[in-house]
Amino acid sequence: MSVFFVELVRDNIEFLPEWLNRRTLSASATGDLQMAKANLLNTGTSTFLELIGNGRLYTVPPYQRDYSWTEEQWEDLWTDIEDLSGRMDETHYMGALVVEGRSDREFAVIDGQQRLATLSLLVLAVVGRLHDLASQGIESANNLQRAEALRARFVGEKDPASLVESSKLTLNDNDNAFYQDYLVQLRLPLNPRGLSKSNTLLWKCFTYFKRQVEAWARGTADGAQLARLVSETAGRQLMFIRIAVDNELNAYTVFETLNARGLELPATDLLKNYLFSRLRTPADLQALQRRWKALMATVLQERFPEFLRYHLQCELPRVRTQRLFKLVRDRVRTGEDTFALLDALERRAEVFAALFCMLTMNGSSRTLRYLRPTVRGREANLFATSWPDWKAMPQGAHATRTLTQAPSNTSCQ
Repeated sequence: MSVFFVELVRDNIEFLPEWLNRRTLSASATGDLQMAKANLLNTGTSTFLELIGNGRLYTVPPYQRDYSWTEEQWEDLWTDIEDLSGRMDETHYMGALVVEGRSDREFAVIDGQQRLATLSLLVLAVVGRLHDLASQGIESANNLQRAEALRARFVGEKDPASLVESSKLTLNDNDNAFYQDYLVQLRLPLNPRGLSKSNTLLWKCFTYFKRQVEAWARGTADGAQLARLVSETAGRQLMFIRIAVDNELNAYTVFETLNARGLELPATDLLKNYLFSRLRTPADLQALQRRWKALMATVLQERFPEFLRYHLQCELPRVRTQRLFKLVRDRVRTGEDTFALLDALERRAEVFAALFCMLTMNGSSRTLRYLRPTVRGREANLFATSWPDWKAMPQGAHATRTLTQAPSNTSCQ
């Protein structure tokens, strides 16, 4: 959680507008914060149970990033929950959940999908363990009831008329089918080794929590204790800062205002989602998805904000990281605009990757700085660092030819 968020919680999130007014800020920052205030629909602290209860439904936008948490994050979450267990007077903050309100009960998840997905998998692991106890003849009726109660409260509910179960969480296009058809149904995948990377992580997360739950409950067959681990510890003691906005542009503004570190991965997802939202046909969406994946393979997801700024700086005199989304929005209005931007990004991707590669090979880890453009090959001149040998690097048109011929046996990823 950023320092800004720690201060935000300390000053009481319910009074965010007043808190913003009390800050001493520059004129530009004040404008950003006033915009953020105007765009907030609802802001407050919520438990996991409050977030997921009352019929609320959360959808990860189709082209949001895939599930990516690994054992390091799972272990951190499990340790926090273990520490909270049995200490009902304590809580643990899970950070911010930024959502776009689409109705009074339907929300698109802008930031926080990794945490929601992981907690849902923890719930499913406990539900699976309760089913195991029931199948072993241990309080069969009670444990089945507990499992169904947890499922209805945290995972999904059946419509009383159609009896069709609606999931409280819908993941992105790449992950949702596996999540709904296997994990939510507690089904073993037929070929775990054949799963995609993100589906594999979802499956490993589920099995990790199942092992932890079994170890935690070892020596006892108390289904009630297992149910309390979810309904009380995870449900009522894990706290989120919930920020609801009315559209993605406002979500980006709020995110940038609250995150003093600048454009990071969640904001990258906003830019990506905006581009996809400009398209109208399935064929265009599929084409953009293919080309986007290829682009990310070249520049890497974590470097994309710097790459986008680098691209825009080739054409504009000065580009602030905090204004990237506004610049893209102003330039990209239609599907044609989207593909035109992608064409331009693809043309510069190899040069950017090669420059970054050279810095990596030379051991430079300092923040990149942009140099004043000089002659042809402006891309190379804009990409600079405090690396001592920078002046010896190829410049201009020669830079493009040389840097894109980086040694094929060298990995910069």
